Amino acid sequence: MIDDDFTSVSRRCLILGVLFVALGVLFYIFLRPESPAMIASLQTALPVFWVDRNSVVYHSFPTFSHLLGFSFLSVAFLSRTASKILMVAIFWLFINIGYEVSCLSPDVVAIYASMPSAGYVCTFDMSDLWASVFAALAFVLIMFYPYKLH
Repeated sequence: MIDDDFTSVSRRCLILGVLFVALGVLFYIFLRPESPAMIASLQTALPVFWVDRNSVVYHSFPTFSHLLGFSFLSVAFLSRTASKILMVAIFWLFINIGYEVSCLSPDVVAIYASMPSAGYVCTFDMSDLWASVFAALAFVLIMFYPYKLH
């Protein structure tokens, strides 16, 4: 017999995961200058007054959103114990940190630059490291919150 509480929480984690990943993707598509040409023309037509393109939030929100989303997606398929929740947060934190640190290597940057996804540049960004840490902490706090997502 399937535990209804487990299924309900898994469903909520799955929905939250999909929403956070989609939010990060939509942010990239509609608000980043590297967007495809068709979307770039929409960007100029959309009045996006609430986005300060020089802010840390503008540069690091997708990192925050994706780490949170992938953490929720991962934990949706696991039995939720304190150690598994922490392991999921640490796993995705190390994935993000590894990616950011890899961008310090000229060899890695050259590999990304040679990819056919024209315009993509791998750059190290300290604010993305902090966004990763805050997202991992937010995930753990949400999962341990007394009103139980876990």
